[in-house]
Parts: sequence; C-alpha cells; structure tokens
Amino acid sequence: MTDITVLTPSDDDGGVPPYRVDLQYLRCWRTQDEPAAGVTSDRKAFLSKEYRTKTALNGAIKTKHLLSPVMTRTTLLVVPEDAQAEAERLLALYGVRRDYVRVTVRFGQGDFGLFGAIDIGQTVNVRTTRLGYSAGRNLIVLGIVAYAHRQVLVLDLWG
Repeated sequence: MTDITVLTPSDDDGGVPPYRVDLQYLRCWRTQDEPAAGVTSDRKAFLSKEYRTKTALNGAIKTKHLLSPVMTRTTLLVVPEDAQAEAERLLALYGVRRDYVRVTVRFGQGDFGLFGAIDIGQTVNVRTTRLGYSAGRNLIVLGIVAYAHRQVLVLDLWG
C-alpha cells in the first residue's frame, strides 16, 4: 500500500455515529387538537400527536463523540415492541465507527493476478500505522479502479 486517504461520507452527519435513535411509529393520519366531546383522555392523547416515538440511547457514544447527533427515522410500524427493537437495531448498526477510505496499492510486473483477486463486496484487511489500523482493520471493497499501465490499483473501502 502506498497511500491511504480518508473520504468524506455522503451522509448528513459526516460519519459521526448517533448516540440516540428516535423511531417514529403508529402514525395518526388525521391529528385533532380538539376532538369531539366524550372522547377518552387516552384517545385524545393519541389524536393530538402524529407519531408515537421509541428511543434507543447509548451515552458512551455521546461521551466519545461530543458532536454525536440524534438520528430520527419514521416508519409504518404499529407495534411498540417492534418499534423499540428497530430503534435498538439501528443504534447498533449506525452507532459504531465506520471509515470510508481510498487505498492506493502498487504492484510489481508479475503481480497482475492482484487484479482478479480483489472484487467489489469482498472484505480486505488493511494494516497501516495511520488511522489506528496497526492491528489491521477489515473493510469492504466498494470500488476498484485499475491503472495497469502505471501498475496501480485504487480501492474505495468502507467499514
């Protein structure tokens, strides 16, 4: 490997993991501020808000990443337990560090087999003293550009 460059993710938060996920569920398609007389207080509470919300929270992420945002997702789920499970699943998925990097690899004259050895979707292990990868980090190949005439392979990696 001759070079590694950190790429900016295309998400709104620039790759900073969220510390909290607010999942909106059980939509009330027609909200009412003043429902008819005789409506119970539980029903009034339901009719006053468009969505109910379940939250998954990890304070350790907020401690490590001070600019960590809140992720809000809207669903068509109707069961509170399913909404809570989905909020926790999203926090587990998005609440960890993900890197998007571009790695440039030079190869020798007889190493043309390297072109066919790496494919999109494959997991590769990157070892470098930069970015905390000294023990190696598994990343998924998202893009490959081969410059055979310069004996260079450029990989876009994520993970």
